[in-house]
Amino acid sequence: HVLIHEIGHHFGLSDDDMERIEEAAE
Repeated sequence: HVLIHEIGHHFGLSDDDMERIEEAAE
């Protein structure tokens, strides 16, 4: 899920935030 992390960092999200987003997206 590199794309999500690239987008997440662009929006200033933390790794923990992105993990929750990835879990919610599945």
